[in-house]
Amino acid sequence: MVMKRNAMQKNLLRSIGRSLGRYIAIAAIIALGAAIFVGLLMTKTDMVNTGQAYMTEQNMFDLRLISTYGWEQKQVDQVQAMDGVVDAEGIFYLDLIAQKGEEKEEKVYRFYTISDKLDQIALRGGRMPENSRECLADGYFSDDSILGKQIRISQNNDADDLDIITTRTLTVVGYVSTPVYMDMNRGTTTVGSGSISGFVYVPQDTMDADYFTEIHLTIPREHDIYTNDYNDQMKDAMDAMEPEAKRLGQERFDDVKAEAEEEYQDGYQEYEDGLKEFEEKKADAEKELADALKELEDGEQEIKDNYRKLQNSERSLYEGKVQIEEGLAQVRSGKQQVAEAKAQAEAQKPALDAGKAALEAATGMSLSELSSAIAEAPGKIQALDAAIDAATDGAVKAQLLAEKAQLQALLGYSARVQSIVAGYAAINQLQAKERELKGTEADLEEKLDTVKKNITKVYNGYEDLKEAKQELADGWDEYYDAKEEAEQEIADAEAELEDARQELADARKEIDDMDKPDVILLDRNSNLGYNSLSSSSDIVQGVARVFPAFFLLIAALVCITTMTRMIEEERTQIGTMKALGYGEGAIIRKYLLYAGSSAVIGCGLGVLAGSSVFPVILWDAYHIMLYVQPKICLTINWPLSLGVVGVYTAVILWVTWYCCHRTLREVPAELIRPKAPDAGRALLVEKLPFWNRISFLNKVTIRNIFRYRQRLAMMLVGISGCTALLVTGFGMRDTIVNVADYQYEDVSHYDMEVYFREGVDETAKAEFQKAMQPGMEYLLYHQSHVDLEYDSRVKEIYMISAGQDLKNFLDLHHGDTDIPMPGKNEAVLSAGTASALKIGAGDKVILRNADMQSMEVTVSGIYDNYVYNYVIVLPETIQEQWGSLPEEQMAYVRLPQGANAHNVGAEIAKGKAVMNVSVCSDTLATVKRMMEAMDLVVLVIVFCAGLLAVTVLYNLTNININERIREIATIKVLGFNAAETSSYVFKENMALTLAGAVLGLGLGKLLLRFVISQIRIDAVWFKCMVLPASYGYAFALTVISALVVNFVFYFKLQKINMAEALKSVE
Repeated sequence: MVMKRNAMQKNLLRSIGRSLGRYIAIAAIIALGAAIFVGLLMTKTDMVNTGQAYMTEQNMFDLRLISTYGWEQKQVDQVQAMDGVVDAEGIFYLDLIAQKGEEKEEKVYRFYTISDKLDQIALRGGRMPENSRECLADGYFSDDSILGKQIRISQNNDADDLDIITTRTLTVVGYVSTPVYMDMNRGTTTVGSGSISGFVYVPQDTMDADYFTEIHLTIPREHDIYTNDYNDQMKDAMDAMEPEAKRLGQERFDDVKAEAEEEYQDGYQEYEDGLKEFEEKKADAEKELADALKELEDGEQEIKDNYRKLQNSERSLYEGKVQIEEGLAQVRSGKQQVAEAKAQAEAQKPALDAGKAALEAATGMSLSELSSAIAEAPGKIQALDAAIDAATDGAVKAQLLAEKAQLQALLGYSARVQSIVAGYAAINQLQAKERELKGTEADLEEKLDTVKKNITKVYNGYEDLKEAKQELADGWDEYYDAKEEAEQEIADAEAELEDARQELADARKEIDDMDKPDVILLDRNSNLGYNSLSSSSDIVQGVARVFPAFFLLIAALVCITTMTRMIEEERTQIGTMKALGYGEGAIIRKYLLYAGSSAVIGCGLGVLAGSSVFPVILWDAYHIMLYVQPKICLTINWPLSLGVVGVYTAVILWVTWYCCHRTLREVPAELIRPKAPDAGRALLVEKLPFWNRISFLNKVTIRNIFRYRQRLAMMLVGISGCTALLVTGFGMRDTIVNVADYQYEDVSHYDMEVYFREGVDETAKAEFQKAMQPGMEYLLYHQSHVDLEYDSRVKEIYMISAGQDLKNFLDLHHGDTDIPMPGKNEAVLSAGTASALKIGAGDKVILRNADMQSMEVTVSGIYDNYVYNYVIVLPETIQEQWGSLPEEQMAYVRLPQGANAHNVGAEIAKGKAVMNVSVCSDTLATVKRMMEAMDLVVLVIVFCAGLLAVTVLYNLTNININERIREIATIKVLGFNAAETSSYVFKENMALTLAGAVLGLGLGKLLLRFVISQIRIDAVWFKCMVLPASYGYAFALTVISALVVNFVFYFKLQKINMAEALKSVE
């Protein structure tokens, strides 16, 4: 018994040695299948484990609590105190419009404060912030080049938001990853363009907020993520926390309402105080204006009065001046006359002096005495006459008569005296008159000078009045300006008061209308990155459900062929062993050990390779879309690995047992003899007319192909399967990597999208049109986020509303069918959304906007759209169902040939109403960069499929040659040279390869459709596409694999020993 066992073991080893190529081929096929199966399935596990490790390390939330009124620290503390809560922390974030680095356009970024416990960030480069003016950038979109650049907060943000952030410029000092964002999707927002371009983390003192946006919390995790047990645990936890969460929400609502009421009362008091102050200031202003008006009117009257006075004074002065000048002329004329008379009188003075002297000498009296005496003489003579008449005394009378005679003698001088006195008197009078006239002249000249001075004063008065009139005019201007300013200030104040009153009314109404709080408790499934990691791993798992089955099927078929051929080759040995007394169990054990050991070795190598290579390759590929951590956490799933080993080994053992059992049913005498060849029979092709025109070797080739039906089937299945895998690999690249080209070449016929800050009014439209250059076309349209609801399922998509001109910028088609614009109350839906929700033309869907307005529309068509999900409706539909036309806040722009999109975009972006300009070529480059991750996946699939093709061809060719070695030896004996011998054998291989490859092209398209159906990315829709070049590559690689195998076996054919091969076993 022991000897038999030892002999059997030696025989087994010899069989392995003699057919080492066959043995290795079986192991290689199984290793390849096991590697792909385990690798793809382990990739999902490793991706999930890596994600779980990352989430655990960064302490990602398990649940998050959201309220429509936010949260305060006291609610956070109460959540922390809940049973089963490990950690709780308030999270604050704010969406702001900003510019980053040298970027010219403004984008929306979500600013987070750095948390203390939960959702810890992982520093990927740079350092942590050290003050409130430093920040951390989004690591997915950043590298070391971002360090030191600035993020500038735009003034186009809401004023309340600007009050929260304490600085307008932040310096990037590092870039990070966060478990909150584990994929490239940054979500949507109601700010700006509606799309978040990245996140920014800032120190807590950068944000001056008195509330938290959300409360994040963790609970003791009892199960792995993405499992039903984990989801059930989270659901149970949410159910348990829901009552307390609602109570906290009500508490926060009460606080907010009380705070709002207090603010309202303060605002109302402030309004009353402002109103009182306004009335006082208004009265003061009106009084000041009235006083100023009276002062101006008085000044105007005073100027008029003074003007009249000046005119009167001027008239009087001129009249006086004339009079004085006339008097002065008279005085000067009289002065001239006096001077002339004086000259004449003074010419007579010598005579007068002589007469005077003669008289004085004659009388002994001075002229004045003589004149006096003459004047007194008549009286004295009369008195003497009386005295003479009265005198009695003669002496006295004689004396009196003597005195009378003297007097009468004096009277004789009277005429001469009078003449001389008159002459002197005339001279004196003329001298006095001359002096008088000189005085009068001086007085008049003085008065004239005074008049002239007064006239000058009058002129100066006129100038003063002119200045006064100008000052008065300026005063009137100032008055009117002050009046206008005061009236404007009053109007502004009244408007402010009215606004304040309206704000108070609105605040009162808002307080009265405050809805009960909506409190939402969400788990990780609400996080896009968490779902993206799950979706990505599910994609790999979906692919794992397809490809390994192909490899297992092909491996099983090849093993059937291989083991059948091996047993046929060793049937003589089997018959001999049976004749020597070996039982069927012992004989079958040998072949089971042969196949089983090959399977175990192949599975072991495949499991090791698959567990360590495939996850790393696929993780690197998906790392473009997933930003978790650089290296994947490799694990070995022993149950899975052992299960794969068991399944593959069991299949191979069953195939081997089946082949052995079928052969061992024969008696030893039959087994010892070579198996009789199958009886030949005419082929259908031999009855065709052209058969006789075919050469002999080609006839032999055709007969051999159809003669060995099992080999025919195996070759066709193996080669078509390999070709199908190649088509699938290349087709995945055509479908996924080129999706951006399909979008921006087949669907989107515009070069840029313009985002406006608000709805486009006439001013903004005119400014935008001014920026348009010759040859440019544009279309204003409305775009917003809506929830599309169908059959109790909801999906967030973009809604586009525009007129019929939209078809000039979007090519609406489904395959080769043109899709018309929707009618009223109809919608055209993108294929990605329709596919995800199973919506067809004619179905009714509900669209709901952010204000919870809903409208029901009928899907009139479904169009191919590859990037993002859209629904298109007419503006009239929105007007009818929502009550107003949608505002146009976006525009498509198409440029003429040769125009520089970036230069044009920069010019358009200068517009005050323009918020951002998105150039399609940049979006195309970004999406293509994302999709390039599939290149590595395609390379893996192509490599594995090519390797499988080589292995299958090698194994089947090896079997074919071994099976027909006597036939080949015979034709060589008949004189076939090396080329003819190779052609005789390899022509069959090439014919079967070509047939299998052609069959595989169609099979590959079907396989691709199934694989693509397993790959779902929310923002991208994949349409199964295989380019002609990809069919060519797959076909060429299959043929090249056959040529490589033929080349290898060419040398084996030359080594066939004809004498040994032709020996009869009998």
